[in-house]
Amino acid sequence: MSPEILNQAKERLESALIQLIHDSPFYLNLIIRMRRTITEEVNVAAVLIKGDKIFLRMNPNELIKRPMSEVKAILKHECLHIVFMHLIRCNGRNFDKFNISADLAINSLLENEMPKDALFPSQWKPVLPDGLAAEEYYELIKDQNIHVHAGGLVTKGSGGNQKEQGRLYHDKDAFDGELVDHKDCSPFTEEIIKAAIKEAHDRSQGNIPSNISEIVDLIISKPRISWQALLRQYTAAALKYGHKYSWKKMSRRFGDTCQGRGPDRKIKITCAIDTSGSISTEDFNSFASEVKGIQASHNGDIEIIECDAEIQKIYKLKRTGKLDTEFKGRGGTDFRSLFEYVDRKPSHLVIYLTDMMGTFPEKHPRYPVIWVSTYGDKAPFGRLIKIK
Repeated sequence: MSPEILNQAKERLESALIQLIHDSPFYLNLIIRMRRTITEEVNVAAVLIKGDKIFLRMNPNELIKRPMSEVKAILKHECLHIVFMHLIRCNGRNFDKFNISADLAINSLLENEMPKDALFPSQWKPVLPDGLAAEEYYELIKDQNIHVHAGGLVTKGSGGNQKEQGRLYHDKDAFDGELVDHKDCSPFTEEIIKAAIKEAHDRSQGNIPSNISEIVDLIISKPRISWQALLRQYTAAALKYGHKYSWKKMSRRFGDTCQGRGPDRKIKITCAIDTSGSISTEDFNSFASEVKGIQASHNGDIEIIECDAEIQKIYKLKRTGKLDTEFKGRGGTDFRSLFEYVDRKPSHLVIYLTDMMGTFPEKHPRYPVIWVSTYGDKAPFGRLIKIK
């Protein structure tokens, strides 16, 4: 790259950032947190994380030849890979196909801004729905015969029947280095991203684009309950539920030739999320913040159950895992289905996040229950904590 091209590219990037001051201050403030590099090693652009730094890499020729509107759109596109944490969500999937899926998810939000040859769900053959998450697009395309060519061109099919689908505007170089195995990515990486997003939010004085405001609010929101102190009250009661064996404790009977037995201080927590039609988006954001607070304060897995009139989804949330915010339900509310399930598969503690509007079981459970409520003031049993 000649010094002349490099200087031209720097000037174009600087001009784009100046325009973002007025157009989209949130994106500008997020880019300011990144180490920016102009390099021909990427086809168009890429973001990546190494150590505690976020890097933005852009191709000089793309900066120079493209209209300023497209340069700004590509910068926004890269920022959204950070906001949606795509760099830590691949989780062992095929890199090229997840990269394509991530671009489809972002470009569906920026369809009126991105270059016309970018990858769009509406231009995919067959047409894909708009507004899905990267993982959802991946499930739709993972079995398709897809090729990524030099320059980021994406085609589908085989031999002479390959059909052009569009072009990647986020290089797979973003999946370099220490982020190759995303499922083992350190929680520290997520905290780096959250800190960058929060600083960009604060510097923008809450001036966030409407199409990402909900996800940004969810990322920066904090739980209103001190879960560490609250869960400590229930840990002592769980000592009677069993024991564990460890070399750290000497066996009274066999000495240091056998593992000793001690109390198992881990408690099984079942966290139920009300996904009925009466729950607003704001409620869901509050619930997600509280679940993250529970996750950070508990030293084991959490059983997550989404339910409205019946149980919709059950999965385990690990200490370093991510809460699935694609909540399923939106019907009526019947609390009985959850308690019938826990009666069959006991838990040391049930935490139910809800607006308290539904049908309660007549028989009170024998295990402790915490109701985390956004609306109701009374519970027929258990402990109620109101968060609004």
